Order: sequence, then C-alpha cells, then structure tokens
Amino acid sequence: MNKDQIIILWVVCLLTISFTAGGEKETVSVVDACGESVAVPLNPERIVVLPSTPIELIYALGEGDRIVGRGVSVPAYCPSAEDLPCIASCGVGPNVEAILDLTPDLVIMCPSGGNKPAAAVERLQEAGIPVLRLPSSCDPETLLPQIETLGLILNKEERTDEFVGFIKEYLDLIEERTKDLEQDERPTVYFECKEDKTVNGETPLQHHIDLAGGTNIAAEQSVERPVVSPEWVLEMDPDIVVVSASGSSPNTEETMRGMVEETLSRPGLKEAKAVKEERVHAISKKLMKGIGMPIGCLYFAKWFHPDLFEDIDPEEVHRELLQRFFDQELEGVYAYP
Repeated sequence: MNKDQIIILWVVCLLTISFTAGGEKETVSVVDACGESVAVPLNPERIVVLPSTPIELIYALGEGDRIVGRGVSVPAYCPSAEDLPCIASCGVGPNVEAILDLTPDLVIMCPSGGNKPAAAVERLQEAGIPVLRLPSSCDPETLLPQIETLGLILNKEERTDEFVGFIKEYLDLIEERTKDLEQDERPTVYFECKEDKTVNGETPLQHHIDLAGGTNIAAEQSVERPVVSPEWVLEMDPDIVVVSASGSSPNTEETMRGMVEETLSRPGLKEAKAVKEERVHAISKKLMKGIGMPIGCLYFAKWFHPDLFEDIDPEEVHRELLQRFFDQELEGVYAYP
C-alpha cells in the first residue's frame, strides 16, 4: 500500500468510524499511517507521544495534560512539554522500559521504518498498550486528518472543528488565489534548508511552494535534500530566495536580518536575479512543519505574490493562532523581512 492509498484509507476511516466496548474501556477503531486498523481507547488519560506534531495538536485541542511522556523534540508552541519525561534518544529510538514505567493507555509514534521502531511497537502491543502511528509529513492531506483523528480519540469534536476550520480558511484562501496562475506567472524559488543544501519535489516544502504559487528550481533533483553549488543556483537564476532559520528559541530581527544580509553578500550569488532585486527572505523552520505550516505558506504566498496577498498579514494570523489555541502571545521573529 503506497502513501496516497494510506492517506485515502485514513480519511475514509474518519468518516466511517465506529465505537466498541472493550471491557470497561470504550475504544474507537482508526486506520493508522501504516494502513493498519488500531483499536485505541476513547478519552485516553495517559498518552506517550514521540513525534512533535501530535504533541502540538493535542495541546491545541486543550488536552496537553494527558501527555505523560515525549520524544526528543519539544514542539515550538508547547514549552511546558520540556518538563515531560523524554523516553527516546536520537539514533536509538524509543525506550520501551521507560514507556512501560509511565503506564500509558496509548502511545503515538511515527510510521518510521527500521528494526528498532518495529521491535518497540511489537513489545508495546504485547504489553497490551495500543500504538497509533501518525504521519510525520506536514501537508494538509496529512495534517488535517491527524487533527480530526486526535479530536475523535480525545472526544473534542467541537474544538477540532474550530481548529481545522481556522487552518482550512487560510489554506483555501491561498489555493483560491493561486490555482489559476499560468506557469510564467509563478516565480522561480530557491529554498535553502542549510547553506548550499536545498529540497526537491519529494519533500513537504514542494507542497508549500506549489500552493503559494511558486516553482521550485530544485524540484527535479534526484535526492530529497541535494547539495548544490552557488554556480548552479546562479545558472538557475531564481526570482526569489528563501533561507531557513533554525534555533530552539525564537529568533530576533537582528539574527534574521543577518541571515538575509549574508545571503545577499555571497560572492557566488551576487549576480542572481533574486539577490539583485533583494527578494531574499528568511523564515523559521517552525513555520515549515506542524501547525506552523499554514503560517509559513502564507508568508510564501505574500512573498511570491505581494499584489495578490496585499490584504493578508501572516504575522497577525500567527498571533491569532497562538492566542486562540495555545493561550500564548507571539514572541520573537519568525520571518524577515
């Protein structure tokens, strides 16, 4: 079963979901990202969540206190999750003994391949703990069903509808305004995830660029994150350059400006159209994944087509997202300029 078939099956499952009684606990059957039907407890009280995106989503649904353990990454919008026990490590995978010590009634993992995650799933299932594998990619085809799945499990349908509606409003707005653009109306884009490293058409960033009305100059590269030379970028001569800003804490305007200025000053890129016209931008990685993805797409759309999105302020939308669903204020700089 390929990825697209699993996504379709997963979405259909959400529409045909059924509830059963299993002993004293009511369960709900869902199809996970691996295409397997999983009976998970309805309203689980103790959840271990390894991937960061489901942690964000559970917090956004107002149920963060149900999470009793996490993976390596602490999500951008859930600082209190840092205090949770970390039950995994890079290169080693989940610590099954540590998970069992937390006595969860549900474990959420990524559908990662390899022997270690598969062995962990098997051991947890043998211990009677259901494992739900959710997609790790961050496009609407996986993000929105993920929210709906968690909303059903947590019995938070009303909050789920509000959250999904908020995200869809802006994704639909972008699509409506860019869907009829001709190819020559779509600016060419070089997205730099690290210096001299970009993304091809098989990555989630391809979706973001397409949706916002751009053309990824590296879409046809044979590897997902190819290393490219400044000479190659200059030869492709992109209309727009977007560089990714990392960092565990919010970036400042000074650091973001510094990234843009460094890119503008590179000897190998000075003659590129994007550099000459100063159409170089920096964006936080936090807006490229998870629930930050719609905000990142809004910034892309605003940069690619300023006339079409003159009435949209991505920073204000970002601020509203945090206030409504996380009871937080926007701190730091996530995009520049």
